[in-house]
Amino acid sequence: VAVTGLVGGVLVLARRGPRPAGPSRRWFALSALAWCGGELVSALVDLALPGPPPRPNLGDAVSICAGPLALVGVLRLPRPPGRSGALRTLLVDAVVLALGLAVAVWTAVFPPGGPPLLVLFCVSVVLLYLLLCSLLAQVAMVGRDRGVVAVLAGLAVLAVGDLAVTRELVAGAAVWDWRLAALQCLAWPVVLGGVDAIGRGRPLGRRGSATEEGETYATVVTTATVYVTWVLGLVALLTTGAAGAATGALGLLAVTSAGLREVLRLRARLGVLRRLSQESRHDALTGLGNARALSARLTPLLEDGAAVSLVVVDLDGFGDVDERLGRAAADALLVDVASALAARTGEDRTFRTGGDEIALLCPCGPEVAREAADAARALVTAAAARAGTHLTARSSG
Repeated sequence: VAVTGLVGGVLVLARRGPRPAGPSRRWFALSALAWCGGELVSALVDLALPGPPPRPNLGDAVSICAGPLALVGVLRLPRPPGRSGALRTLLVDAVVLALGLAVAVWTAVFPPGGPPLLVLFCVSVVLLYLLLCSLLAQVAMVGRDRGVVAVLAGLAVLAVGDLAVTRELVAGAAVWDWRLAALQCLAWPVVLGGVDAIGRGRPLGRRGSATEEGETYATVVTTATVYVTWVLGLVALLTTGAAGAATGALGLLAVTSAGLREVLRLRARLGVLRRLSQESRHDALTGLGNARALSARLTPLLEDGAAVSLVVVDLDGFGDVDERLGRAAADALLVDVASALAARTGEDRTFRTGGDEIALLCPCGPEVAREAADAARALVTAAAARAGTHLTARSSG
């Protein structure tokens, strides 16, 4: 096991890969060196000491450092832009999935009892493996990279072998079946070969697939998998009766993380709804309210019978300015005009209702509205002069 991982890690470090995947490759290679170096230390300890090999030993302490290194490697993997590739989304889903799987795995596979420190060590190993596999699965689903899929497959095989060894430790075995070590030997070439392939090939199908509800494919799969693992864990618990402190703690963490995930998803949805509502009532260029916002503001005033006047400022010749100066200069002039009118009338009473129309809502009578219209025409002329062009405005109310 040590030789396959050490040689593969050195080869990955020596071989240059695509630039976006460079940092991730290095962290994965360091993880392989740490894990296999720890296995080598464990082998030397076993040879040096008489009697059954002590577990956990110094080599195990070195090997477990591979987990955080691999986690950094996963976090540095290239991800697609947007919400589907957002690190927080992937991390939350991965934690929920890992804890759900941990409940099922620990309840079904690991016997209750054992020294508390050994149980804590084994739980840490289980959670590290499941968190890495869950996060890799999230990245693989949203990024569709063949190399990431290969790393996930190899790490899953490695986890099966290592967790089987962990089960033997919890059960009190001093040695374990040689076939478990052989399984780990087969896993490392797959893991490191996948690391070397990250970013080199074409993606597996279309990236960022989403459901009609706007949730990513990865989120839907994660939700379904979590519920399935909870059912499997409950069935295993009822069948074996293998309840214990570790099972209870994992179950509590799994339920808590799932609840936190739902809260975060609800907040994200509410944020999207607020943003869409804001965008539907505001002009994207000037930031002023649009015709819908004007209608929402004007309707209750009319229903209450309040004194209100509406001044519509029409920018004469704005299309000619667009043709002479270009779209960018015309947009800048329009933004300047809108800012000047909003500064005088109030941003909450200034609305862009058309391409070259700006409406001013004045809670006053006709006389004051006429003064506001005269001031608006003067502001438009001044803004055009600052832009080095001529522009007049007609106002109606």
